[in-house]
Amino acid sequence: MVISLSEVEKKGAGLKIALIVVSALFVISLFTNLYLYTRQYGITPDSGLENQVSNLQNQVSNLKKAKLTKVQLLGTDKRPWLQTPYLQITGCVVNVGTDTAYNCKLHVILYQGEVTAEDTYINLGTISGEGWKGVDSKVYYEGEALTAYSITPKWE
Repeated sequence: MVISLSEVEKKGAGLKIALIVVSALFVISLFTNLYLYTRQYGITPDSGLENQVSNLQNQVSNLKKAKLTKVQLLGTDKRPWLQTPYLQITGCVVNVGTDTAYNCKLHVILYQGEVTAEDTYINLGTISGEGWKGVDSKVYYEGEALTAYSITPKWE
């Protein structure tokens, strides 16, 4: 079987055209997908960076806010003979933020089983940013020994 040069040229021209059509379809598909993706997710070249900057600023702001935490803050149930029983609260309250915490207090709830024996506050005043306040307070109550207590820091 003899193939003439004109037949080879025809096949070569057909392959070139097919390659050009497939390449054009690929490029069109690529740009269409890119366009649809950016429309769906609202992504522009700078929006990712802008979002990161905004998130970083929010994180810095949250780190600066006043936040109180308890450090070795313990309660000891004291029941002296012929005197009113009390919970002795000792330890520290630390402001781990850099902003000042105003009107700081400890919300103390004492429990005798299912009954609330006492629900009160211990005022601590103002705690500056990255500052601390020592606690040594007594919360008096009546009746049986305590079964549980909670101490929660509060501030403005």
